[in-house]
Amino acid sequence: MANPAQRLTEWFKSRPRDVPGRDESDPYRVWVAEVMAQQTRIRAMAPRYTSFVKQFPGVEALASAHLDDVLKAWEGLGYYGRARNLHRAAREVPSGKHGRPAFTAGHRIVHGGCCSQHRLRPAGARR
Repeated sequence: MANPAQRLTEWFKSRPRDVPGRDESDPYRVWVAEVMAQQTRIRAMAPRYTSFVKQFPGVEALASAHLDDVLKAWEGLGYYGRARNLHRAAREVPSGKHGRPAFTAGHRIVHGGCCSQHRLRPAGARR
């Protein structure tokens, strides 16, 4: 019998959906998509995700942005605490190359609001 991670991966691959961030390899974009997807319909989230990552293309851009600009870009997604926390966290994440968080990706993301196989750890950290 397959372990739970294998079963979840098989289930995920058998149900392809056009979900923002699903095919991303950039941990910052995956992070933004995951936070936006929480308690939000994907139909409402998709256009805002595109404009948000265009306005804040990397963690450095988000970290240096004024909170009012972040909240304005978040309009329509609700639960503004998520935007405030994302902005606050961006200021805490050390930056790597090209504004990407200094994290390494362990696995692909599984979207679903609360499920993720993505393991992020500080660059250089041991497994």
